[in-house]
Amino acid sequence: MRKLLLCALVIITSACSSNDDSNSGSDQDLIIGVWKPVADGEVFDGVPDDYTYNDCEQQSRYTFSANGDFESFDYTDTDPEGCYIYNTSTGTWLRLNYNRIKFTFDGEVSIPDRTRFLDNNTFRIEWDDGDYVEFKRVN
Repeated sequence: MRKLLLCALVIITSACSSNDDSNSGSDQDLIIGVWKPVADGEVFDGVPDDYTYNDCEQQSRYTFSANGDFESFDYTDTDPEGCYIYNTSTGTWLRLNYNRIKFTFDGEVSIPDRTRFLDNNTFRIEWDDGDYVEFKRVN
């Protein structure tokens, strides 16, 4: 279920919200690189439900290239045979403003409410309903 949530969170197009429209080069370069998902969270009836990804799930990779290309490989260990890639995606990303990125892949467009860097090696994709996915830099 958590693995499907990650895909759904990135695929689902969220409603637009008013945010800082200034464009800062500082975060522009931070997204470029290879990232792994480490946690996600949902809010059910106002109660947060946080989940830390296991070792297999953290083998997943999300690559953001300087030319705007995007690629992901998602791992799961729900099969009795062990950890394996269950989903791959390719597409593009485009910074809309300081904290919003548009993702287009597999024919879908997603614009989360915020893409927020906690530090140079950690960022979150966030939605106004409290849902998020957190990533750590691999390289």
